[in-house]
Amino acid sequence: MPRAPPASSILNYFALGILVFVVVVLFYGIIAIHDITHLIAKQRNHPHQDAIHAAGWVSLFTLHVLWPFLWIWAMAYRPERGWGFRQDSSGRMIAGEVAELRRRVSDLEYLTKLQSKANLDGPIKPRRETLEHARRCERGQRRVPPGVPPSRAEWCIFPMPG
Repeated sequence: MPRAPPASSILNYFALGILVFVVVVLFYGIIAIHDITHLIAKQRNHPHQDAIHAAGWVSLFTLHVLWPFLWIWAMAYRPERGWGFRQDSSGRMIAGEVAELRRRVSDLEYLTKLQSKANLDGPIKPRRETLEHARRCERGQRRVPPGVPPSRAEWCIFPMPG
C-alpha cells in the first residue's frame, strides 16, 4: 500500500501554485495597465497614438517612470477641441480673437516705445485716443486734441489728458 504524502507537502504545492498565479496576474496586469494610455489615445483619435504606444513599452522597462506623463499626453487631446484651444466648427482657431490679441499687443508695444522716446515719468494710459494721436504725429498730421495746450501739442508725443 503506497503511503499518502504528508499534509505539509500538499500545502507547499498549493502555496507554490498561488505564488505562480500571483506572479502571472501581476505580469499581465502591469502590461495591461501600460496599454491603457494607448487605448485612450486610440479612442480619442490622438495624432500621436503610435508614439504613446511605444513610449508605454519604454516606460514598462524603465520602472514606470514615464507612465504618468503618457497619461497626461493621451488625455490632453480631444477630437472635438484638439489640444484645448477654443475652435469654431471647422476646427480652426477663431481668427477674430487672435487678430484682436495681436492688435492689443502691438498697441502696447507702441505705447511703450513712445513713453521711452518722450522720457515721460508716469505711465501712458493705453487708450484708443492716445494711440490714434501718436500715429497721426508719426505721419506728420499734428492735430491738437481738444483740451491740450498748444505748447504740449508741439511736442507731438504726450499722454492724452484724463
